Amino acid sequence: MKFDLQSLTRPAFMARLADAAPWTWPPERRRSVARRGLRRLAIALAALLAIWLLLWLAVPPLLKWQAQQRLSTLLGRTVTIGQVQFAPWSLELTLRDVAIAGTGGNAAPLLRAERVYADADWRSLFRFAPVIAAIEVDAPRVNLARTAPGHYDIDDIVERLKPAPQQQAEPSSPARFALYNVQVRDGTLTFDDRPVGRRHEVDKLLLRLPFLSTLPSQVEITVEPRLAFTFDGTAFDTGAQTTPFAPDRETSMTLKMGDFDLTIAKPYLPADLPVDLQRGRAQADLSLHFALRDNAGPSVSLRGAVKVSDLALAERGGAPLAGWRTLQVAIDDVRPLERKAALGTVRFEGLDVSVTRDAQGRVNVLQLVPPREAAPVAAAASAASAASAAAPAGAQSEAAWQLSLRALELGDARVRWHDAVVRPEVTQSLDGIDAKVTPITWPTTEPAMLSLKAQLHEAGREAAAATLAVQGSATPTQASVGVRVDEADLGVLAPYLALLIKPRVEGHAALDTRIDWAAQPEALTVHLANATIDGLRVIDAQQRVRRGERQARDALT
Repeated sequence: MKFDLQSLTRPAFMARLADAAPWTWPPERRRSVARRGLRRLAIALAALLAIWLLLWLAVPPLLKWQAQQRLSTLLGRTVTIGQVQFAPWSLELTLRDVAIAGTGGNAAPLLRAERVYADADWRSLFRFAPVIAAIEVDAPRVNLARTAPGHYDIDDIVERLKPAPQQQAEPSSPARFALYNVQVRDGTLTFDDRPVGRRHEVDKLLLRLPFLSTLPSQVEITVEPRLAFTFDGTAFDTGAQTTPFAPDRETSMTLKMGDFDLTIAKPYLPADLPVDLQRGRAQADLSLHFALRDNAGPSVSLRGAVKVSDLALAERGGAPLAGWRTLQVAIDDVRPLERKAALGTVRFEGLDVSVTRDAQGRVNVLQLVPPREAAPVAAAASAASAASAAAPAGAQSEAAWQLSLRALELGDARVRWHDAVVRPEVTQSLDGIDAKVTPITWPTTEPAMLSLKAQLHEAGREAAAATLAVQGSATPTQASVGVRVDEADLGVLAPYLALLIKPRVEGHAALDTRIDWAAQPEALTVHLANATIDGLRVIDAQQRVRRGERQARDALT
């Protein structure tokens, strides 16, 4: 067919074009067409309003009836909804007074929420996937109980919700969805642990997930969640940033914990634990970074600080064992997947350790370690040797941990010593211990520098029985340590010297020496710079006894 440009200018075509243009119509025709258009628009608006009105009136009672019936059948518990509100023009749905009944007739509800709100978005129609602009849950109350070891009052619900056995499905793409502004406010969780007779409560729960999506257009948007709550009176606050569905999945999380009472965990400690936790509180400020990239393996990094204060441990019989005022641990960078742990300064303030030896010669701290059977140890050692010999060198290097500690510090520490073997019994303490070791590395890359100062005290005496100062350095293969002892009262050693010699030795001694040790070649050298003894007295204890007996006989005659 040949197109004729001249046909567009013919009178017949121009007449039809003029007739189709509204501005060329007569006024009567324009008014008629306008009235028909307005009438159609009014009918459409009226139909839309009628549909909205029908949905506004019909959806709430229908949804309430169906939701209560279907959820009750699914869970095996009575589910009630106080009120349902639906706004079809904005696709907003609100449920009020939602409750799931407990196990018994008089039991508290398993779940009760004052308000559940969802705001659907019209973009769901164009994306063919749910797009929820906001989800809000106000004042949820959850009551959970452990009825017996390994059993809870929701076991019946768990059994109902278990999926039917089926073959593993083929891998599929993630579900398409977009959730905005997910919020849970003023939540409470009560946990009744009946086997141990404890109740725990999580209240003031706040959970925020501003955005979470698997839609391609939103995959790079960052989620910034927050979780804050109070657990048994201790405040916890966490925050995070993550892109869970991006090719480079990265997550940064923070955890801040207030003064947490460690005795809350006491009922859950192993029954055969050789020590008894009497008191203690913990604080933490941690950050965890996780990354998973396609061109590299996963990476996990933990940093922050932990503080444990007012800790007291006792033996099972109730005797004091150990405790401290504060323990502060700085975590520089711990990478468990790479087997690397770098700690900052670890400082004990007010460490107090009690070491005792009873009349049978048993030392309390050694009794804490369970005895090992020789046969299993030998078998384990031989198995480990065989495994080490069979493993390639590369596997061994991958399995080895790399540890580093910037500094280990003791401030105002004390070690108490009570010995019931000697006569008379000895009660002494090494007080005012200030010690520092820096740095500590494994495998060792540099010498560890050591410094220590302390005073020896005997029970019932205020004056120090001796002062001690140590300064030096050490590695696994060699060490060099300087030791200085001043104003050492030899009388405090009398119960131990009595095991070797009969006379009693009294006086004050001082010592300044350096000790050098090497493993290859094996050598031990003592360099004595200075040694003095003042006021030395050697007393025959038997002669003193005989003189006392003679004076007693003279008094009788």
